[in-house]
Amino acid sequence: MKITFFYTLFILFIFIFLEFSSFIFSKLNLLYFNDKPKIYRSNSELVGMEWLNEKESWGAWHKKNVVSRHTSRCFDITYKSNNLGLRGDKIDLNNKKNIFLLGDSFAEGWGVDEKKILKHLIEKEFSSQVINLGISGDVGPLQYYLIYKNFKDILPHDKIIILFFPFNDFTDNDYHYWENTKQKFFGGKLIRHRPYFKIQENDFNFFIPKNSVKRENWYGEDIINKSFKLKFELFIIKNLWFGNIYKSLKFIYYSNPFKAITNPYSGYFDPSSIQQKKSLFYIEQILKLSENKEVILLSIPRNIDLINANKNNSQLDIMPWYKKFKSMENNKKYNFKFIDLSIFQNAHDKEIFLSCDGHWSEKGNLLAFETLKKNINF
Repeated sequence: MKITFFYTLFILFIFIFLEFSSFIFSKLNLLYFNDKPKIYRSNSELVGMEWLNEKESWGAWHKKNVVSRHTSRCFDITYKSNNLGLRGDKIDLNNKKNIFLLGDSFAEGWGVDEKKILKHLIEKEFSSQVINLGISGDVGPLQYYLIYKNFKDILPHDKIIILFFPFNDFTDNDYHYWENTKQKFFGGKLIRHRPYFKIQENDFNFFIPKNSVKRENWYGEDIINKSFKLKFELFIIKNLWFGNIYKSLKFIYYSNPFKAITNPYSGYFDPSSIQQKKSLFYIEQILKLSENKEVILLSIPRNIDLINANKNNSQLDIMPWYKKFKSMENNKKYNFKFIDLSIFQNAHDKEIFLSCDGHWSEKGNLLAFETLKKNINF
């Protein structure tokens, strides 16, 4: 009896210690995730990724007309979505001068104030309404195509800007890659509702897994057939400060920091030929759908890409994806401009990216804006 009582006290002590430590770490923004647990919030208060769902034909999207606070080690930002599920204020559907912005979290403006992201800088400078179709949540070129296809007839537009991030854009829609990483869902066995390339090299169709699970809420509270493991995991994530440590450790585990240090992946040089071939196919589909509108694609390098580019400058020119963008630029069928940001980005300037992750900082957004302004005709 005494032993049972002792173990109970010990477990209670460990729980209180972990929860209190997690609370301190979260309040000091020391973790990758620092979200306030749901039991301490109002029902309408959203944090972090909770402003997303995953139920559209292209996968991840913002819930409409919501506000979410996102805190990390190097930022504390409030996101707002509008009537179309885009980040920002309400869209004027009667506006005749519009620019479409396609991309992932770089276009969305992850971790940066709305007034400092690329979308707002372009609007302020050129008095055009920018339709920010950027979305985080593992979104790649196949999804850019599906998103553009869905929105292209809703608003008139004469320009399309695509932010292309080779680091993950080549792998985001590769089903084989995602199967190997085992990043399916919290809980491990539920398949995410998102499109993937067909595995066969010359089959350019795509598919959504038949057993995929749509989510109205990013962390899956609305999923009915949850396993006990997933229920327990979601309880920790949603209701305990320790959930922030758990999510942060899981993120680090999937990021494979040892490999990232010893053998860092370069999106500019390391994607497979199939990943390049299929990703570029859907970029070209956007050009075909655009009906000769001006399309500007800006490729975004990481520091490892810049280092490798400096060492292997001649090799970059023969990379299939690089050659394809160059050939599309010279193809008179398209009104296409390819801008490689590695030409303008300083490998030693660490302030371009947020100090706690690989997304653009305010300075990175400004660099992209200044580069676009000098190289295209607004």
